[in-house]
Amino acid sequence: MSTFIALQPCFDRQERVRAYAVAYRTRLPLELTDGADPAAATLSAVLDALLREGLPRVTGRQPGLLRIARAQLADPQLRLLDPASVMLVVDGVTDGMARLVAGAARALAAAGYGIALEVPAGIAVSPALAECASLVIVDVLGASPDRAAPRLTAARAVGLPICVRNAPPGSPLADWMRVGAAMVQWVALAAAPRREDAQGSRINDANALGLLGALRDPKVHDTVLEDGFKRDLALSYDLLKLVNNAAVGGREVYSIGHAIRLLGREAIHKRLATLVLRSLGDRGVRGELAHRALVRGRFCELLAEEAGVPKAAGPLFATGFLSLLPTLLGIRPTDLRHHVPLAPDVRDAIEHRADFYGMMLGLVESWEGERWDGVLVRAAAEGMAEAPLAARYLAAIGWAREQLAGGVAAAA
Repeated sequence: MSTFIALQPCFDRQERVRAYAVAYRTRLPLELTDGADPAAATLSAVLDALLREGLPRVTGRQPGLLRIARAQLADPQLRLLDPASVMLVVDGVTDGMARLVAGAARALAAAGYGIALEVPAGIAVSPALAECASLVIVDVLGASPDRAAPRLTAARAVGLPICVRNAPPGSPLADWMRVGAAMVQWVALAAAPRREDAQGSRINDANALGLLGALRDPKVHDTVLEDGFKRDLALSYDLLKLVNNAAVGGREVYSIGHAIRLLGREAIHKRLATLVLRSLGDRGVRGELAHRALVRGRFCELLAEEAGVPKAAGPLFATGFLSLLPTLLGIRPTDLRHHVPLAPDVRDAIEHRADFYGMMLGLVESWEGERWDGVLVRAAAEGMAEAPLAARYLAAIGWAREQLAGGVAAAA
């Protein structure tokens, strides 16, 4: 059985992530499709993947919006989930089935589980289910706030907060709030301009971007790297803190050059990537983009092993996280080379999705966008098994969250 899972952030008026929609697709083996309950098998596979990694670690302690079939409201498997970590999403349309499952929904709500009702734009919400729900989700299918406004009227009638799904990338949050939405879910994120009061991590972004390229260039001597770190007090402090941390194994190291040699370039490259993204993505949508860039880098890195090319892990990490830097910097992908020295194969992957690195980047982008057929095509082209991919993705999310939270042992 292959289970694919992706998370999509839901933002409130202040650009805070309030929840993550859990999108998934499961491919059942033939022996399960004959006589077995595919819905139960799918739910079991999704819960297994989420519980194995730990839902709070994946969602950053925000609730995961988990879509299930109405009939599954009575499934005892749901009780395996912590009520604080999940909100169950069901079809909220008014019909006979809504009245039949309202009792199961009320029982879950009484046990502390949040219930969200999803309805097509313009369709009335079931009053029987609305009694125990705390959120209505409306799919606007890419419509602008003004075009979607008349179709939100039916959802507003039940008096519950509305989360707009599939909003156009970059559509202003304020416009959605004006037409009655409380949250907005985007699949593709567009960066807002950097705030003038952004604190970031106080590093020199231009110097750090140059070091990112230099660390991956074997022709650059360690002394050049040492000089680059010495030009930035914040970077020097972080590097020495990292090497002297017990988790890394260093003790009483005060020399930048010694720290570089002890840690190695790959570990420093990962740590520097985290610092750059934390600086560029200080909060809100930009902060979520920074998180997604680290997830993309780590996921690409982990795919190297699945593809049987472990030596490509380092370049794939760089390809993944650098591919979102143009969005954060507000530049075209073809202009990234003027900000970060790029190896030719990494540059071609980012600009043209070329060759092996480009194929892996395309797979990860398809995964993020819930384009599961694209994932399958690319995985098959590289001879990769489907089953382990969800675990790799969820592990990448947890790892990225820990790095951006400020964990010192970022080289792990």
